[in-house]
Amino acid sequence: MRFKPKASTGINNGAEGLNVEIYTYRRTLYVNFSEETNRKVLEIFDLNGRLQLRRELPEGLQFSQLLDLSDGIYLVRLTSGAGTHWQKVLVR
Repeated sequence: MRFKPKASTGINNGAEGLNVEIYTYRRTLYVNFSEETNRKVLEIFDLNGRLQLRRELPEGLQFSQLLDLSDGIYLVRLTSGAGTHWQKVLVR
């Protein structure tokens, strides 16, 4: 009998149908979509679960947002008609 442990962060790092790249550089958050989706909502939470930013994204495949947040790790939730995508990002 073999046991293969699975690592789990408790965060779904993607959703079927929603292909997106999210990253930060300096204090700017970048979001790149592989295809256009309808009604995109971006939310950023601190690690205590408090909502720090909520914004409906304009149409287009690319988006950037200057972040006025303290240094640290944040959780980004991106929701659209194609699904929901969670990702951790570092702000510094």
